[in-house]
Amino acid sequence: GYAGTISDFIRDPNHGLEKVLRFNHMWITLAQTRPNIMVATYEELKADTEGTLAQIIQFFGQPVDRARVTEIVEESRFERMQARERQGEYSSTYGKRLTPAEPSEPDSFKVRKGKVGGYREELTPEDVAFCDKTVEDFLLKVSKMAHAESKPRRLAVFHLGLPQTGSTTIQDMLAMNQETLAAWGVNVSARDHVSRPLRHAAVNLTQRGGLAAMLRYKLALWRFGRQMRAQTGDCILVSDENIIGTESAHLFRDLGKLDFGKFALRMERALRPDWDCRYVVYVRARDRWRASSYNQTLKKVKHTQTYEDWCRVNNDLSGPDRIIAQLQAALGARLQVVEMEAELASGNALGAAVLAACGLEAGQVSQLKPPRQRNASLPPAAIEFIRTLAAHGINERTQRKIATLVKENAHLFALDKSGSQRDATQPLVPEE
Repeated sequence: GYAGTISDFIRDPNHGLEKVLRFNHMWITLAQTRPNIMVATYEELKADTEGTLAQIIQFFGQPVDRARVTEIVEESRFERMQARERQGEYSSTYGKRLTPAEPSEPDSFKVRKGKVGGYREELTPEDVAFCDKTVEDFLLKVSKMAHAESKPRRLAVFHLGLPQTGSTTIQDMLAMNQETLAAWGVNVSARDHVSRPLRHAAVNLTQRGGLAAMLRYKLALWRFGRQMRAQTGDCILVSDENIIGTESAHLFRDLGKLDFGKFALRMERALRPDWDCRYVVYVRARDRWRASSYNQTLKKVKHTQTYEDWCRVNNDLSGPDRIIAQLQAALGARLQVVEMEAELASGNALGAAVLAACGLEAGQVSQLKPPRQRNASLPPAAIEFIRTLAAHGINERTQRKIATLVKENAHLFALDKSGSQRDATQPLVPEE
């Protein structure tokens, strides 16, 4: 039992009145959002026992027999319950939990007085004043919190990629039209300083794992939340295909224990309760998607394999579907999945779905300046050039420099012997 006095108990931060208030408020708040929770107070049961009991029976989906309800209430009147406890009837069913510790002491019984506000007869005037003041302060704090939550919430739209679905094109379009979008109420963060630390920490965690990587990731989440709250405007659009740790290397191989839905939820929790969040991810034809992923990873000199050898390792074309399934399980209706080819075939600009999620109309999107193509897949000759150099033992740093030069001059590898641009046969790997 508690070692102190009743005065000590009601003021105890771990056991006292304030903890009871927090606990009750938690359940009342939860009940407002859960149709499977009903709140019934002692005061309601005392004032209208039969009516409240009937509501409880109805809540459980059972028919109400008014005569039986009246009978139950009569059998459970306070005086009868008190007599049963004195006679030990409850002890046989409930054991020590409903056995008075000291039968000669009325306050040791569970059925004591049956009064609303009976605490005022048990406590000193100072303790009663403390209880009244504590309840008043708590209700004032709850009222202020409810007022703050009633303010219009901000909208965060996250374009999560996936990798190799035209993300660079979408981000270039957003960056080129940043001022116009801001005038329309959409503040854009296109793979910039807002998402960069979180992107790096998420990718590091998926690659390495471990406690240190998780701690760095949690710090990045906290900083990301601060960065987002510092942004102006009612709608913030964040486009970053790696912000939840996804990379081209994850798309077509076994994910192991990785769950990208959890990464998305962690990011969302870093923003709550100030934001409503929506998510957009793009998908594309799986075989072309895998070919584009091969090209991208080779451009970054993450391997120097032939396409056939690389596909033997990245042999699961259903990999993207598992990532999408994880995101759908975590985000539900807040996630929109867009077919890249379908959006382009409809005549819309790539990224139209992202802007629509921000509340923009099709007419507004059509006014935006289109970006020039960037991050296109390399021609087969360029791929072979990078692989050939790597086979001669050039160190990785130099390989990366050469790969960068090749990317910047990829058009040279698409020329025929006369120096003219080839009317290309289908390239080995399609453009992003």
